[in-house]
Amino acid sequence: MRKPLPSPAEIINGDIGNWWYGMAMLALGFSASNQKSKKRLQHNIFLTVREPKSQGMTWGW
Repeated sequence: MRKPLPSPAEIINGDIGNWWYGMAMLALGFSASNQKSKKRLQHNIFLTVREPKSQGMTWGW
């Protein structure tokens, strides 16, 4: 038996709210971004992979 969906308050207060919010922000960012910012994001990910000790993901945001 599947669990019922949590109420909006439970989602917002719980960890799943942070996950859904992050996914929504990513989707919005990707759909609203142009080619230049997509390339910059790929560059940020590349820097993060190459330099895990640095804050590569925070550059350019």
